[in-house]
Amino acid sequence: MYFFSALLCGAVLLMSLPAIGQAGQAPHPSSSATAPTPDAVGPAFEVATVKPSGKDGPGADGWMGTRLFPSGRLSVRSMPLEALVYSGYISRPTRGKVEGGPSWVRSDPYDIEAKVEDSQMTGWDKLSDEERRARVQPMLRTLLAERFHLKLHTEMRDTPVYALVQAKRGSKLKQVAKPEELEGEGDTPEKRMKFMRDHPGQAAPGSIMCDASGCRGHAISIDMAIGQIGGSAKADRIVINDTGLTGLFDFSYNISRDADAATPLQQLEDQLGLRFESRKVPIKTYVIDSAERPQAE
Repeated sequence: MYFFSALLCGAVLLMSLPAIGQAGQAPHPSSSATAPTPDAVGPAFEVATVKPSGKDGPGADGWMGTRLFPSGRLSVRSMPLEALVYSGYISRPTRGKVEGGPSWVRSDPYDIEAKVEDSQMTGWDKLSDEERRARVQPMLRTLLAERFHLKLHTEMRDTPVYALVQAKRGSKLKQVAKPEELEGEGDTPEKRMKFMRDHPGQAAPGSIMCDASGCRGHAISIDMAIGQIGGSAKADRIVINDTGLTGLFDFSYNISRDADAATPLQQLEDQLGLRFESRKVPIKTYVIDSAERPQAE
């Protein structure tokens, strides 16, 4: 469950927890971004380097995960190939999972530095996080095919999931109107960063911020929030949205780790009025047939 998250979860949450929606849905390409054919490779990055990262977790600069900068630079730290397949092929976790391949695709972390070609940067400054991801994902798929010689196929497999539903007394989320910050040219990473600079400690519109005191969501849809909610719940399976809730919401929660505390799933039900219901649904599965470690650079 990786990739450049649409959520701004604070400096400590650089490993993304992407938004997820109904199982089996097709992605919703943005009208202003080029909509690539699902799973198709795209143009190559202008430049790209791939090298093994340290075996001790986060990189030397203290983070792991992916970052996509306004300049079109992609940085990846300490991510194994399996995580990179999630990043390149699955826009939201409920739309797929990854299996197969040799054991090293799950254990060996890699660092990547890549730059989007100038010809692909047209209108980049006006794009949202999701629109930028839509452009970069096919490029990442090309990199995986060229550098890792990745070959895979897809299957629909019945998979245990948690369906997020409203508790018996309904949700405790507060529905809000669309903030002015999301109007006009739309929600861009630069707008979010400006909001966070101007409002320290507050979640930007359309995002969740998590720190030692808990997590706070502001003007965010359930589809966009469910990745972080599932991560906070320490869910051991994919979480899908079956709440029936539409619109944007504010909410907050804090997960206690005390020995006598209820499970994170139960705490979230109590605080948000949302329950995790066990189900089995067909999920698109990306099966790694073969891959090779990239040559040293």
